[in-house]
Amino acid sequence: MGLEGAGNPSVHDTNYSPVYLQGLFDDLSGSYELVSTLSSLGLTELWRRNAAHVLRLKQGMVVGDFMGGTGESWKHLLPFIGPDGHIFSIDFSKGMINGAEQRKQRNRYSNVSLMTSDATTLPFEDNSLDAIFSGYGVKTLCSDLHNFFAKEMKRVLKPGGRFATVEITVPSQRALQRLQHLYMYKMMPLAFALFDGHYDRFLMINRYLADFGDGSNLTVVFDQVGLSEVESLPMSGGLATIITGTKV
Repeated sequence: MGLEGAGNPSVHDTNYSPVYLQGLFDDLSGSYELVSTLSSLGLTELWRRNAAHVLRLKQGMVVGDFMGGTGESWKHLLPFIGPDGHIFSIDFSKGMINGAEQRKQRNRYSNVSLMTSDATTLPFEDNSLDAIFSGYGVKTLCSDLHNFFAKEMKRVLKPGGRFATVEITVPSQRALQRLQHLYMYKMMPLAFALFDGHYDRFLMINRYLADFGDGSNLTVVFDQVGLSEVESLPMSGGLATIITGTKV
């Protein structure tokens, strides 16, 4: 009982169009973090924290948080870079940006800047970021756009800079596939229905997960564009995967 998807979606698939995705995440932005954390028993936060660790961040670094949502990753990144460091968090969903602004004000984060942007056309100069983090957003990029995303990451990273993406992935073991199916098709949609009524909207996340698979296609793309030391790190038996590497 695995997740079934189209495999290699293209830019012509309307479910991957920017307009559709913006509307989808605008709808889900209000309760996405809470419901995701509760229904995964905190695993999404554990995986996010692990991804922050592999970046090997240092005090004063400038970090890009791409497809940053409502800023869920900041608490894992800021302790490493300290008050002299800075996070540029970008997302193309107005709902997510609004949620991120509320988080920034609530926690008085003076070293976080928010930017509304598409992750395939990044608003940064060449060689301007020490590190790049992306949590649970890259699966919504169709396969046609993986190359653009990878090239943009390489362009804006400083030489020696590291990147880490963390994404829910489809495990190879059948038992874990059944567990994931229960989580994605039963627990998460029910939680969203109880919290904000967006049951049908959340089910689209399952489509993106199924198409993304184990993430190996993205790993290949990172290699092909010339990023170095690209490594895939499955977590919890492959229920999630960190892809990390560096720019030489």
